[in-house]
Amino acid sequence: MEKVDVLKLAELVNAQSLTGELAEHLLNTNGVLYEAAEETNKFRRLLQNGEVSEGYFQSGVFVNEKVVACLPVTE
Repeated sequence: MEKVDVLKLAELVNAQSLTGELAEHLLNTNGVLYEAAEETNKFRRLLQNGEVSEGYFQSGVFVNEKVVACLPVTE
């Protein structure tokens, strides 16, 4: 088993989070990205097509309550 330098990994994740590189990679890889919304127990979902919606999870499935934005998609 390969040893992982946890501090270096944390620094890399932090750097890529600050630049937006990590979020972009996750979105391009998975097609969807979730983050906490301002309202308690709500989440924001960002899709590859630029749609941003808010909702909650019920039995492991995202329930979309409202679309809050449609962002331009850059290629």
